[in-house]
Amino acid sequence: MTKSTGKQAPVTPPPDAVFISAKQLRNRYGARSAMWLHRRKMSDSDFPKPTLIGRLNFYKITDVEAYERGLVTRDNTATSSRGKAEAGVKASV
Repeated sequence: MTKSTGKQAPVTPPPDAVFISAKQLRNRYGARSAMWLHRRKMSDSDFPKPTLIGRLNFYKITDVEAYERGLVTRDNTATSSRGKAEAGVKASV
């Protein structure tokens, strides 16, 4: 009889998968906790909504990827706006 001695390696979804589990989603963002995921769902209105299958939460991969693209777009917009504001401050000095 073999005894488990630690955490198992994360399971990556197959390329043709439609859904990923909550655990796979948390691992996608750096092995985050279940509480992090809960808080993200409550505080970020753009965060993908889970699909309940039985009593487990699953997330559509297309929704997760769209959310991530939105994060990149928001980050680029904030960076470019900040750069313009800093340039305005320098120009006025």
